[in-house]
Amino acid sequence: MVFISEVFPNPKGDDAQGEYIKISNQSNSQISLDGWRVADASGKSFLINDQTLSPYGSLILNYSTTKISLNNTKETLFLYDEKNNLVDKLVYQERVGEDILVRKNPLSGEVIFLPLKERSLADFSENKINSLILKEETSTNNSNDFKTEFITPSLQLKDIFLLGFFVSLILTLIFWILFKNIEKDF
Repeated sequence: MVFISEVFPNPKGDDAQGEYIKISNQSNSQISLDGWRVADASGKSFLINDQTLSPYGSLILNYSTTKISLNNTKETLFLYDEKNNLVDKLVYQERVGEDILVRKNPLSGEVIFLPLKERSLADFSENKINSLILKEETSTNNSNDFKTEFITPSLQLKDIFLLGFFVSLILTLIFWILFKNIEKDF
């Protein structure tokens, strides 16, 4: 599944120096984006050429590359494949404050606002993105306009605790049933 995972519409200072659109691949297959296109509601679009998303990877498209100026309020972005089929859409209505990321949950489609200063692993769980560990790496095209991120699933402490709780609950239930059956035999 390829989708628009994040946008940064209102960086501190000059928007043209920091705005970006991030496209992510949530599958375990490599996906060519050659001929794909990103567009906004005003009709401005950018054609992606010679880019491939690694499994669970992301591509960051800077303003300097796309020339798509992101609105700080009421923005709609579209992602089309090489056959011009709509693959994904990201919409936000609220005003996005300075240095706030707009991130889309790939499972629910929910859009959340994440302060840039909170873009650490400790804050991901509070912002419903607790299954990702991000490692940034520059892509092989030797351009500063593109950056690739590899995303790897990870269990959080609370997930391990919940799993342990449910396993112990099931084992308790099994032993209770066995004990009741043994008690009937005597």
